[in-house]
Order: sequence, then C-alpha cells, then structure tokens
Amino acid sequence: MKQREVRQRVIGVLTQGLEWVQRGATEGPGAGGGMPSEVAVVSEMISEILPPLDIPGDARTQQAVNQASRDLGRAITQIVGAFMDAFAELALEHDSADPVVTANDVLRRLAIEAETDDS
Repeated sequence: MKQREVRQRVIGVLTQGLEWVQRGATEGPGAGGGMPSEVAVVSEMISEILPPLDIPGDARTQQAVNQASRDLGRAITQIVGAFMDAFAELALEHDSADPVVTANDVLRRLAIEAETDDS
C-alpha cells in the first residue's frame, strides 16, 4: 500500500478516536468508549493497511514466520511513521499558538499516567 493511502487511513483512525473522546466528554462517563460498530470501522481501516500474508503452501514453519514478520514489519513501520507524521504536524500547529499546555507537556503527563497505570 502506498504511504499516501496509509496516511489517509491513519488520519481516519485518529479522527474516529477524537470523535469518541469528544463524545465521551459531552455525554459523560462510559459514553466515549466507542460503539461496537465504530470499533469495527477502525479495525477495518487497520486491516486494510496490513498486507495479506502470501506464504507458500510448502514453506516450513520458520520460513513462514520469517516471511510474515518481514511483511508485517514493513507495514507496521509504515503505520507508525504515518501516526508520527500526523501527530507531529498536529503538535506543531497546536504549539505555534503558544498554548499554556504544550504537546510535550501532554506527552509527559501521559508518560507519568502510563507508568502508574495498573491495567
């Protein structure tokens, strides 16, 4: 899949996630988790990005694992790169308005929360 297409799908996933969070903020606790149909949409977007695994029928187990790892590794690298690009553009745009809370502040807070999260 071309990087342009991956980026479009990543932006779709980010947009859907933002809509869930915004809905949860306005509708109260429990409302922002995403409905099953919405989760299915995001799942489908991600599935479209991942390549079909084309493993020869006569491949040995280790060969099949190696091929799948290579194919998925390339796709995951593309996806992560697209998420990084989208986030960086959003963060730079946000921070250019000289906000009280910068993107780095938010990332630090999230890192601290992740460190203390027991789930």
